[in-house]
This record gives sequence, structure tokens and C-alpha cells, in this order.
Amino acid sequence: MATWLKGSSRQLNLGTHCRATIYYYVDEHFYLLARYSQNPKYSEVHRQKFSKNQGVISKAWEHKVCVDIEGIPSYEEKPDDYKEYMQKNYGYAAEKTDTLTMKSCQYVAVSITEADNHIGVIVFESDTLGLFKTQKVSQIKKYCAEYQSYMVDFIHGGIKYDKTVKVSTHKEHDVDEEFMAEFGGVSYEQT
Repeated sequence: MATWLKGSSRQLNLGTHCRATIYYYVDEHFYLLARYSQNPKYSEVHRQKFSKNQGVISKAWEHKVCVDIEGIPSYEEKPDDYKEYMQKNYGYAAEKTDTLTMKSCQYVAVSITEADNHIGVIVFESDTLGLFKTQKVSQIKKYCAEYQSYMVDFIHGGIKYDKTVKVSTHKEHDVDEEFMAEFGGVSYEQT
């Protein structure tokens, strides 16, 4: 998956001020599946789980696409305006915004769908104004449409892997013990 995102980054000519991230949706939350940036700082994953009611992910999920390439102030130039914008448009508290590693000011997010069901979102973002122009947005949307089936497969694999990990990390238990506890019986340990 990260290799595919790396190839996407090259194909779309994204530099060190950009990153791409794929999220999948399960149980009312988004989970980060894969992330890539030529800037290693922006490739780092600090949080895995995200609210379905917050951020550009939510907007793309609800409306199929979210393009915000002109309205976001630069954090470097106007940090207070940036925090206010992120609060008003994406529901991020100022304290949360301050802790973000990448303070993006351009977003292109596209929902990933299977048979008209939204199963995830891919987000392309830049921390520099002017990198994503109309032509780049069109290129990203076209790329996502062409590779939709790949992203669907990645998400299915990610969900399957996530469930496998969750099951394997649960404490093993004795079925007989569970049965006896459920029905108020007494169980005996073998010696």
C-alpha cells in the first residue's frame, strides 16, 4: 500500500511539501491505512483513529469530494487565522491544530467507493499555498477514478488485517469456563 502511494506521489509530481493518506471506515470511525510523503516527517503516523464528523475526511466522505485549495490561511503566516479556519470548517480545536505535524493549507480528498458504498477516503494535502491549482486537482481526481478498484482492494485487505490483529491480541479464554460462567455452573480446572 505504501509502495502504491509512493508511485502515486511520483505520478502526480508531489514534492516534499505534500502527502497522501488513505483511510478506511469501520464502526463509525476512520482508520489510517497508509501514508506517504517524500518528506519523512510528514510520513510519520501519530494517530490511527479519526472521528467521522471532523476534518476534510468527513467532508469527502459526505460529499464524495472535498477540494479546499484557496481558502485556508497559511499557519506560518497567520497562525490565529489558520486555527480559526480549521475550527470553523473542520471542527478542530485550536489546541489540537497546534499539535499537528503537518499544518496543511490545501486539500484534495476523494471518497473511495464500492458499488456506491463509501468505504474510505484518500487525502492529498500540501502545507504550501499554490501547489494545488485547478489542473492538479483535475489530475488527482482523474487518478483516483482510474485507480478506484485498487484502493477498494487495499481497504478490504486493511480491514481484514485489522480484524485479524484485533482477534489475535485478545486474551485466549477457555470455552468451558465461559459456558459455565454464563449458566451459573461450576467449572473444575484440570490438574
